[in-house]
Amino acid sequence: MSFKYCPNCGLKRKVNSAHCSNCQFNFNSISFSKMKDSIENRNNQSVDKPNVLFSVISFMTNTIFIFWYVWLYFITKETITRGDSEIQVITYPILLALFFYILSAILYFRKGGFFFWISVILVLIMIVPEVIFLFEFKEFYNSVGNIYGDIDSFLVISAIPLFFSLIICACNVVIIFLRLIKKPGKS
Repeated sequence: MSFKYCPNCGLKRKVNSAHCSNCQFNFNSISFSKMKDSIENRNNQSVDKPNVLFSVISFMTNTIFIFWYVWLYFITKETITRGDSEIQVITYPILLALFFYILSAILYFRKGGFFFWISVILVLIMIVPEVIFLFEFKEFYNSVGNIYGDIDSFLVISAIPLFFSLIICACNVVIIFLRLIKKPGKS
């Protein structure tokens, strides 16, 4: 391949010269196809690279999701401890956590980033205390008996954080899988 201009510095090439007179680039060391592939790879990487604004928004949505997700666990535990069987108490944390989870999942799917992975890991870790909480409630019920009027409501309330976590984990697997099979350079 014959270059008219140096691909390194842009200076016009002298006829039949093997090196650039300005930067000493070796014209015989690179082929046009290799250079074209290199430029295309560089362009594809820059399209998928997250910018600062995206990183800030992703961090905020994941942080808010984590806050409401953890708050759901604690508000559920407090509701059961008080003997309150009102499911409306935990509705707001569920809806807010779900809203910010959807935002963070969309951001991750569109641009990538590692903040989504922090929430993925937290959801996996939080399954442990949720299972422990469910078994504590079951043991308490077996030892004391039904001191509550409506035991089914308490079972549902105590199981909601665990079910929410399992649903989020399933969604995480789907989102990560779709992100991995997504073609580079397409948005």
